[in-house]
Amino acid sequence: MVSQRVLLENLLEYYENRRKLVDKKIREWLNDLPALKEIVYRALEGGKRFRGVLTLLICDAFDGDLTKASEFAASIEFVHAATLLHDDVIDSHLQRRGRSSFWSVFDIHKAIMTGDFIFTYAGYRVSRISEKALAIISRAIYRTTLGILLEALPHYFPGNITSVYLEVIKLKTGELFAGAAELGALTTGDKRKMELARKYGILLGEAYQIADDIYDLRILRKTHKDIDLKPLKLALIHFMKIERKKADEIWKINDPEKILSIIENIRLEDELFDSLEKKLSELDKFIRQFPKSKYRDFIAFIPRYMVDAMLSYG
Repeated sequence: MVSQRVLLENLLEYYENRRKLVDKKIREWLNDLPALKEIVYRALEGGKRFRGVLTLLICDAFDGDLTKASEFAASIEFVHAATLLHDDVIDSHLQRRGRSSFWSVFDIHKAIMTGDFIFTYAGYRVSRISEKALAIISRAIYRTTLGILLEALPHYFPGNITSVYLEVIKLKTGELFAGAAELGALTTGDKRKMELARKYGILLGEAYQIADDIYDLRILRKTHKDIDLKPLKLALIHFMKIERKKADEIWKINDPEKILSIIENIRLEDELFDSLEKKLSELDKFIRQFPKSKYRDFIAFIPRYMVDAMLSYG
């Protein structure tokens, strides 16, 4: 049996090799642009390419077509970059990946237009390869942006207000991971494999987002600045199981210290950790449906490694 240390070393080696392939394909796409390649590159540079590598990993796990998968990996990275451009505008973030955010350099209008352009360019490129891939990309964009909008306007949610948090983490983060994974399986043409990949992506994205919210909570304790309170407010509303009127009161609080006081009072971090552990356990069981290979070992190792890596910074 391979040790955890050796598995991690093998995974990191695989990741670096596949990340280079994603970066190479991204450069090809940029070189095909008739203009503005420099400004689009500015929006894409510095990313970890995790979603693109996920596309390739799922393709490898199912013995798919790596040539097509590399195109799909580039498309998911373009979509992710566009969502980040829009996110930074919505949340007024001044920093992204250790440097000034796109909108703070080029202004809000150019950031929004560039994000829109990147979305449509990703769709155009995959449409030349596969109509099904275009449908997957389009759904990922639609559902991701729906999650972002719902996070900002939770009171328009028609169901129980305490369910908004779960819906948002699935849509805002889970759907883009799901699209990345499903595109990798699409290269096999096998519907069952596509369904397995999509479900894995959803669960992985949900776990990632819960861990990210725990990280933000810890940062909020250290400094009350530059933290988007919306996810934490929705988490409070979810775990407190309060009625809509009381939820409205929580939502209107914009004082970080008051929000932190409520967070500590209900032990929100413990609640989030319990939810995260349940999600990781669900992933552990689900992954058994993948065919045995070194790639399945990677797929199984990634969720807890990703969560541990994120929380180690908190």
